[in-house]
Amino acid sequence: MEPKISIIVPIYNSEYYLINCINSIINQTFTDFEVLLIDDGSTDSSGIICDKFAEKDKRVRVFHKKNEGVSIARNLGLDEARGEYIAWVDSDDWVDPLMYERMYKETNENKIDMVWCDYAFVFPDKYDYQSAVTNNSNKNALIQAYLLKDYTMLFNTLVKRSIYNKHRIRCVENLNYAEDFYMTVKLFYFANSFSYINKPFYFYNKCNDLSITSHNAVTWKKITDKISNIQSIIDFFSKEGVLSVFEPYLYWRILANKRQMLSLKVKMKELKRYPLISPQSSRFLASDPNITSKKQYILEYCISRNIFLPIILYRGYLRTILKYFNLKHKIRNNFSKHPSFYRKVSESGITLIKRDKQLIVSLTSYPARINNIHHTINTLLCQSIKPDQVILWLASEQFPNKEKDLPDNLLKLCNFGLTIEWCEDIKSYKKIVPTLRKYPQDIIVTADDDLFYLPNWLELLYEAYLKNPYVLNCHRAHMIRRKADGCIDSYKNWNYSYNGHEESYFNFGTSGSGIIFTKDLFHNNVCNDQIFMRLSPKADDIWIWSMCILNGTKIKVIENNLSKLYELSSSQNESLYQSNKLENDIQLLAIIGYYPQINKNLNSDFM
Repeated sequence: MEPKISIIVPIYNSEYYLINCINSIINQTFTDFEVLLIDDGSTDSSGIICDKFAEKDKRVRVFHKKNEGVSIARNLGLDEARGEYIAWVDSDDWVDPLMYERMYKETNENKIDMVWCDYAFVFPDKYDYQSAVTNNSNKNALIQAYLLKDYTMLFNTLVKRSIYNKHRIRCVENLNYAEDFYMTVKLFYFANSFSYINKPFYFYNKCNDLSITSHNAVTWKKITDKISNIQSIIDFFSKEGVLSVFEPYLYWRILANKRQMLSLKVKMKELKRYPLISPQSSRFLASDPNITSKKQYILEYCISRNIFLPIILYRGYLRTILKYFNLKHKIRNNFSKHPSFYRKVSESGITLIKRDKQLIVSLTSYPARINNIHHTINTLLCQSIKPDQVILWLASEQFPNKEKDLPDNLLKLCNFGLTIEWCEDIKSYKKIVPTLRKYPQDIIVTADDDLFYLPNWLELLYEAYLKNPYVLNCHRAHMIRRKADGCIDSYKNWNYSYNGHEESYFNFGTSGSGIIFTKDLFHNNVCNDQIFMRLSPKADDIWIWSMCILNGTKIKVIENNLSKLYELSSSQNESLYQSNKLENDIQLLAIIGYYPQINKNLNSDFM
């Protein structure tokens, strides 16, 4: 009887890590699999280790061959595999004991062609948890999102073997770096159904100095292998007649690699051997709201003139590039400070028919930002669904003359539905606590005063709330990490902008990107300013998170979340984040010390 899964492990001189790798596979809770150990001409004891495992476990099959590179080793494994599904593990990595049980259950019960999970980079001093591509609802969108990522994703997948064989999906044999990128794109293209598990089941070893991928140094071979991979994908999409759908994303990836070439001081004639950026890609850079920025404008200007040197602006040389090419006046004249979706409100931005439970957007500001907040509020009043109220809370102490101290462009928005309320100065808590006190039965959404908001920002949050009102739904979250001793790691080491969609205490919602809640999601101390101003005066997000955990409320990043921030450039120097980032750890420890139940609840949710 054929096994359910074939797990292929290409091996070359991995003796220091190989035993741990193979043990993590054969000790899986799921047992119906075979392991194909492909020894690619190792000169150390790797081949002997493989043979010993094969003697002990009949599920292990060993193939010894001359050294021809990892691509040919992978292809041999595919040719010899007998399982219904294919999985991959690199010989210096390891996997969680539950990995294949969870992944096979997902594929088998839901009749899925391809499933993948999150993973973690393993460094000597920490685990760096990574979110894989999460958009699995639309094939084209999935491929586009993957092409914009700078990583491969074969090792954390489980795919039907029939897809590999029917479409003859194999590695390009002369490539030894990012060789699996081409395969992964084709798998996405030919698979008919997908699923994503937001658990980090795969552990990617960054401690192995002998591994090609563990080295962060840019080399000519690495870059040319990646660009050759992309060229193979361009050829494939051309034959399939769908290149126009993906071309801008492919050329964007080539551009990123050319930037790395410049860091090697490559001669211009070498650089021009590789495909140039197409006109379609230039338009893509200028129009796509996901990657439009001032830098992209400069980049487009340079691309249109076949100038490659300014690509190093991504390394932080923006000011030099501006001066060298005299682009300052061009940016001033051509680059709008508003994103492409921005428009001024022209009708009432709040609903005339009130909901039983009001949907209230709440934000605050202070004098340094008050002259620009009308840009933010314009986007809040131009949402695809209209809220019942948009409330701006201001501190009477900061604006002693109240409305007389406010700019006209802000006051005019009151004609379109904005409500301005006055309260005591409790810093950033003004966007949360006064609204909770005044509207304890209603639905509240928070916003920041230095961001633009996409038109569907509120609708996505409200839909998520209606589906599950018992969690704190948010657009953007950090994933809290723990140290080896079980204590919460420093804030700076958390996984920022985590996109996993499973509800958890370890998701840390960021209120500025948008969180939606009712008062009953929080512990009853949530509005106690005597406590939060003493324990966490500058970190309202930490306080809100702790009030959720104490109340047994988990946090969830919504489906199709909008995690990208569109910032008002004039507000950046005043960002509260700059003053908070060194103090968050202190305030978090103070809250946990005051509420020890937080740690107990976290332990109940720890993976």
